[in-house]
Amino acid sequence: MVSEDATGIWDIASGKPVAAFPPDLSFGWFDFTPDGQRVVTGNTGITLWNSETGERVARLSEKTEVRGLTLSPDGHWLGVSTRDHVKDRWQIEVWDVEKGELFRVVPVDDSINAMAFSADSAYLIVAREPLSELAVLNPRNGKYVANWPYNHNGAVWSLAVSPDGRWLVSCTSFGEFFVWQSVH
Repeated sequence: MVSEDATGIWDIASGKPVAAFPPDLSFGWFDFTPDGQRVVTGNTGITLWNSETGERVARLSEKTEVRGLTLSPDGHWLGVSTRDHVKDRWQIEVWDVEKGELFRVVPVDDSINAMAFSADSAYLIVAREPLSELAVLNPRNGKYVANWPYNHNGAVWSLAVSPDGRWLVSCTSFGEFFVWQSVH
C-alpha cells in the first residue's frame, strides 16, 4: 500500500496515491508523457518512470544538474536545460524519448530557466537569462528561428503553450505572468 504522505502519482478522482517514488528521491522538474503512461523527472539526473507502478523505466542521464524540462505534445521529444560542469556552461539537451537516446546538445551562453514545446512539437520555446528574451529553437537542427525581448520583473520560471498553439504564457519568479500570441 502506498502511504498518504508519499511522493508519487495520485488519483485525482479518489484523492488517493496509486504509485510511490522511492523515498530518497528528490526532483525539481517533472512532466507526463501525452499518453499518461510515464513520468519524466529531473534534478540531479533524468529518469523515466511508469506512472501506474512508480517503477523506473529508464535512467536517461545521471549526475546532471537539471534546470528545467518539458515533453513535446506528440511525446517524441524531451527538452532539458542542463549544466555541463566540465565545460562550465548551460546547454539544451534534446532527447528522443522513444529510443531513450540523446538526439542533440545545443550549447548556450546563458541560463535556460523555462521551456515549452510548440503545440505541433516542431519548436522549443526557451526563456534565456540574463538576456531577458524568449527564443524559439528548432530541436531538429539546433538553430534559433526567432527571439524577442521581454520586460518582465525577474526571471521567467515557467512557460506554457495552449493546445491549439495560439498562445504562450510566461510566468516570472515574482509571480507575474504574460500572455503572448504564439509565433508558430
